[in-house]
Amino acid sequence: AAAAEDDDDEDDNDNDDDKKPDGTLAEVYSHVQTRGSIPLRWSSPSDPSVYRPRVRIGVDPMAQARGLRNHVFGELATYAAGPPGVGGAAGSEGGPDVVFVNLVDKKGDQGRLGRAFDSVLRAVMEVYSSSSSSTSDTSLPFAVSERSVEHVWFDFHAECKGGRY
Repeated sequence: AAAAEDDDDEDDNDNDDDKKPDGTLAEVYSHVQTRGSIPLRWSSPSDPSVYRPRVRIGVDPMAQARGLRNHVFGELATYAAGPPGVGGAAGSEGGPDVVFVNLVDKKGDQGRLGRAFDSVLRAVMEVYSSSSSSTSDTSLPFAVSERSVEHVWFDFHAECKGGRY
């Protein structure tokens, strides 16, 4: 009876489908969700007389790019599996290392802010990606691929209006 129990335990723990021939795991994924505002220099001064206060977006493109670059590289250094864009998901055939999900409206001031974020993010990734031959920033501790980061714009209000959750 003891031998039969041992055979059952081996069958329950047999997960060789997830492993490479050398015994290491083929792929490992995790989901970490952090919440925050769009990482650009912007403000929305409160005004009790207005339902949606105006959004003011910083006008210095270099300051915007530096701030977003620092934020993106911080996220990659913290959450990417292995060196961002090299050993992580973006370095394989999987998805990006970090996905920014933008929940702001696509219209009005929020739309302007979302478009600014997308534009600055694309510029930062283009400049600092390892495929960019014109830029070689030796201060980066890792190579960054254009596939390291993805921006998904999910207009929550448009998608869920009328109680469609």
